[in-house]
Amino acid sequence: MERRNLFLPWILLLMIHITDSYADNPSIIENISSRGEKDLLKAILSALGQFAKNQAIKMDVIEEKINVLSEKISHCRSETSIHASKTSKHGTIRSRKYAPIPASTKSNTATSMTTISTTPASSVSSIGSRGREFLILFMRNHPEVTGTVAIYITTENNTSINITTSPHLSANIKSATDRMMNVSSNSSFTLPFNMTCEYSTIEAKAILLKTSELSTVSILDSFHKTSTDGTLILPTDKLSTKYLVSSTKPYYSGNKEYLSQFAVAAAHDKTKVNIRFRMKSNASISLLGGTYRDQDLFTTSLDKYETLQIGHTTDLTGTFITSSEPIAVFSGNRCQYLKLSACSHMVTQLPPTTELDNLYIVPTFYDNSGTLIQVISDSKSSVHVSI
Repeated sequence: MERRNLFLPWILLLMIHITDSYADNPSIIENISSRGEKDLLKAILSALGQFAKNQAIKMDVIEEKINVLSEKISHCRSETSIHASKTSKHGTIRSRKYAPIPASTKSNTATSMTTISTTPASSVSSIGSRGREFLILFMRNHPEVTGTVAIYITTENNTSINITTSPHLSANIKSATDRMMNVSSNSSFTLPFNMTCEYSTIEAKAILLKTSELSTVSILDSFHKTSTDGTLILPTDKLSTKYLVSSTKPYYSGNKEYLSQFAVAAAHDKTKVNIRFRMKSNASISLLGGTYRDQDLFTTSLDKYETLQIGHTTDLTGTFITSSEPIAVFSGNRCQYLKLSACSHMVTQLPPTTELDNLYIVPTFYDNSGTLIQVISDSKSSVHVSI
């Protein structure tokens, strides 16, 4: 089919040439004795000629649209290169507004004839927040929280799941966590509370969850009075290597119950992780034998399933994290008082900086008197709010 498409423009041009030649050459028409046959032949030639011309015009229009699209893609690629080349004063790549465009996209767009194909749903790794593989960790909650943590799975159909953890995890916790089973389209199950991360230490506490069907996965931390929170989990193919921490200023700066915190989990062995801290100028943090202050760079290496959670009594928002391989990053507060609220755990899985955008819709709330809207950016920006 693709070979015939390649010759179609030449066939149309040949048809136009032949019909025009016959129409402009009376001697060919006059060789036909019957007037009815002459009229019929003229009508056929005229119709064929008009059809060929119409198709050629359509092809020109399509080709022009493809050329315009190709120019836009080329512009996006150049914008990507410009943004990727920008570095902060510390030499770290800070932003890239557009995701890379594969070379194959450009080459297909540049041709006048294209073939469109679809991928069967059974082979798609993810669509939006739905996927078949997820890397999960649980951050530290209120000190008095005990019990279990929970994972929720939603699919269109029943699915089989496979949960695996590090071979270096203690045997009793691993046996209570690892599992293979079939679940309904809306299911939840609990895991040991011991799977929550400790502070300032490298642990093997990441969880890899695989499903046979496209699934939406979320987690919910243990409930203690009012201290509970959950987050949507991103599929592993949505993970990347650059993240910007989002947290809030702890309500009590001198109490470790109210830490600003974040945690990272590695999906691959020998993943180099760089953390550029952002905190108050007079604050410091002790981490794996070193002391770090605002704008200091901490570097470590994590193997698959390993996690590192960091907490502090000052706000860690703006801390910039890069890695040599894709990682999962979670952030929030161990426990936090916001306006008109009790002490409550806060957690969210962060999207990579490549997924940040410049236009957002904030939904209304039943009672917005205590609503906090936080805006973070990896580069200097102006913020405009319309109500």
